[in-house]
Amino acid sequence: ISIVKNKLKISLELKNIGNQSMPCGLGFHPFFDMTPNVTLQMKAKKNWLVDKNFLFKKKLNIVPKVDFRNKKKLFNTNLVNGFSEWDGFAKIIWPEKKISLEINSSKNLKHLVVFTPTKSNFFCIEPVSHSVDSFNLYNSGVRGTGTKVLKPKKTLKVFTTFKPIPNK
Repeated sequence: ISIVKNKLKISLELKNIGNQSMPCGLGFHPFFDMTPNVTLQMKAKKNWLVDKNFLFKKKLNIVPKVDFRNKKKLFNTNLVNGFSEWDGFAKIIWPEKKISLEINSSKNLKHLVVFTPTKSNFFCIEPVSHSVDSFNLYNSGVRGTGTKVLKPKKTLKVFTTFKPIPNK
């Protein structure tokens, strides 16, 4: 963890110390204050549908309901969505608080989970290397899960930065 030029940078590292390859994934799971006017802006190409147990089933192209390219309000959206082929940048804007937060993630964090439970005072924006349930999906032959196979003695490194910006 480091703070440089008003940015919080968090890095994670996983090393396979075993003698066999292993499936793995890394990510960050922060939660934020939900307000009536908070918005999210981010770009991804694919959206995962979830089943009744909130496990990902299949990927689809982005549809208008979950297209956040041109910022969209999060309040009362009740999203449990995963996004793939995310470009690594997200911006959360709280007009009521006159502040924004820019999130920049390493290129190997290509998935973003967005969780906005209705009637809650929080939401989650989670940069991760893989989809929810990626190991099982990967083993079932589903492509694009983000599951990494780490060879013996190899290391997976990821990072995310969080930069608050006052709104004018």
